[in-house]
Amino acid sequence: MPGPRRLSLTATAVVGIVGSGIGLTIAELVGGGHVVARFLLAVAGAIGVLLVVEAIVARRRAATRPVAVAELIAEGESATLEFKGSARRNRHTGERGERLELVIAKTIAGFLNAAGGTLLIGGADDGAVVGIGGDYAVTAKGNRDGIELWLRDYLAQRLGTEALRVAFEALDGHDVCRVDVDASTRPVLRAEPGRQTADLYVRAGNTTRRLLTDEAIAYVAERFPAAVGR
Repeated sequence: MPGPRRLSLTATAVVGIVGSGIGLTIAELVGGGHVVARFLLAVAGAIGVLLVVEAIVARRRAATRPVAVAELIAEGESATLEFKGSARRNRHTGERGERLELVIAKTIAGFLNAAGGTLLIGGADDGAVVGIGGDYAVTAKGNRDGIELWLRDYLAQRLGTEALRVAFEALDGHDVCRVDVDASTRPVLRAEPGRQTADLYVRAGNTTRRLLTDEAIAYVAERFPAAVGR
């Protein structure tokens, strides 16, 4: 993991000058006329301001840093977090499983229609890290890039959207795929293979459920009033 980012050279110079000015001002106020004393106070002022600014910047960056996969797994599934051991390959048969792929689309649709969320592929329901090595075996390229390309293309077909952020992280010797989505501004339906209709899914607690027709109409009217008014 890369170390913490530092201030740029320009920012450091500016902060240092400001700190020196503060130090010199303090020297004047306390009557420190000796050159060495003034110099030391200027240096102390510069260092003090630099430390304060660095601390503020580090805190802000930490607040916006994505939570690591290991931390998410420790939290457990919730209304905005779901684990799936595989996206494509059935672990029992070793073959590609279309139903598994549809579950991925269903989960993402549920997040989009609710408050957004994170899907971890390669993490089992019990928190065990199983990785996506099996998915590599049934995906073109057989690597991270292949999985991301498949995800984006598949979700564009099933949900009509590519509004997702895909990242990968190695954990316990396994690759885990992380998919983050924000809440959608319009209803997102999951198209079913071989059917002319599509279903509306929403996240409810730590599960994703399909809404019946009357439920879907009421939900869309409340959650997406702008879409209804068009």
